[in-house]
Order: sequence, then C-alpha cells, then structure tokens
Amino acid sequence: DGRIAYTGGINISEENEHSSKVPPERRIHDLHCRITGPAVSQFTMSFFRDWAYVNRKKPARISVPEEFPVPLRSGDTTIRVLAGGPGNRNYGTRDLFFAAAALAERSLTILSPYLVPGQDYVEMLRMAAARGVDVRIIVPRHNNHGFVALASRSLYGDLLRGGVRIYEKKGEFSHIKALLVDQEWGFMGSSNCDNRSFRLNYELDFCFEGGRMIREMRDRIREELLHSEAVDLYAVEHRNFVLRMAQNLCSLLSPIL
Repeated sequence: DGRIAYTGGINISEENEHSSKVPPERRIHDLHCRITGPAVSQFTMSFFRDWAYVNRKKPARISVPEEFPVPLRSGDTTIRVLAGGPGNRNYGTRDLFFAAAALAERSLTILSPYLVPGQDYVEMLRMAAARGVDVRIIVPRHNNHGFVALASRSLYGDLLRGGVRIYEKKGEFSHIKALLVDQEWGFMGSSNCDNRSFRLNYELDFCFEGGRMIREMRDRIREELLHSEAVDLYAVEHRNFVLRMAQNLCSLLSPIL
C-alpha cells in the first residue's frame, strides 16, 4: 500500500523457509529488513521502473496515485535507496563499496556470500587496513556455488597479508549482504561484493545512518562473528598444490562469476 517495504537478501525459495522438506545442508541463513517512512516511495518507484521496463511501458501508465501516499515520518534512521545496473546507475554498487573502503576511518565490516570483487577492490581494502582501519570480511564457509568459493579463496592470501581479517561463517550457507562503516553508516540489500554486482547485475540496496538500525546491525555482526572462525594465513599459504591450482584457475573466471 505504499507504506511498507521489505528488502535484503531473502529469496522466495524453500531453502529460506527452513521447513522439514529441506535438508539442513540446503537451508539458507539470511538477513532482511522491514522499512516504513518516506524511503518506501523510493522502493515503490524502483519497482514500477523495473515493471515498466519488462512490459515496455512508461511507469506513469502502470502506476496509480494510491501507490504513492503522502510520506509519514517513521523511526530515527536516515535511509537512501540505491538502484544500480545497466542503463540505470551503472556502477552504483561499485561506487558504494569503494566509498566505504575510502571513507572508513576506524572500522569496516563486510558481509557477503560471494567475495569476488577484482584486484582493484582488494587493493582498496589493503590500503584501508594499512592506514589503521579494522577491516573484517565475513563469508560463508559452505558456499552454494563451488567455483565462486574457489575463486573467493584465491584472494585470501593477498587480503590477509595486507592486514584484512577474514572470517568464515560456520553452519548453514549465509546469504547476508551488508556492510557497516565506523559503526556510523552502512548498507543492506541485494548486492554482493563481486564483479557481477559491481558491473553486470540489476541491484537494489539502501544506505542507512544513525538510530536503531545501526545498533541492530552492530548486534547482528557480533552474532555472526560468534558463529564464525578466523581464516589463518599460515593455512592459506600451505594449501596443497591441487587446491591452490583449482582456486587460481577459478580466479580467472572472476569477471563473470
């Protein structure tokens, strides 16, 4: 009704339901958000733009005024919606991730199911760590895409040697997509920390600053870390030859993974 929006990583799938029909190894751990207030109209407009695109019609011809009620103030968090993708804001997601690495002064925590961002972003994270930022990345230990997992782990050595800390979430596959900068602002949505989200995919995210959302994200990150294990640089550098070759071969596919 133009008053409530839901956004985050959760898909409409059996794996997200945690029902008895789905084996435990296929269940997905995720994070979603209920939003009220003026930002909802931005989500509504993004939906109608996408709907108009696939129907080849103008948004004004398929939406009605009732979908855009007068915005009502709600909560204590400031939100900005960011839609990215070809023909829209081509590098919106990429710009957001790079801005987080460039602007962080004390801490940067990234949660992403897929970590294949390209060497330029790896260097940005290393530079952030070099200037004293506590950079942490939380990824799932068990990934639902084997090639992506191998390509992601090919980056571990460079990141760890540069001072970035990496944690692997144990248990169910974690599909959370979020980040938090200096405990002050962050983002949630559909974007991964990978080349597809940076350059190819249509994505919809939102940035948030201040209020209850910051506290809840900080608590969620603490909970994720409690169920994660730090990746050890010695173990990464002493991988067996076959595994190292598989990871490096998959890294060649990273622009399209």
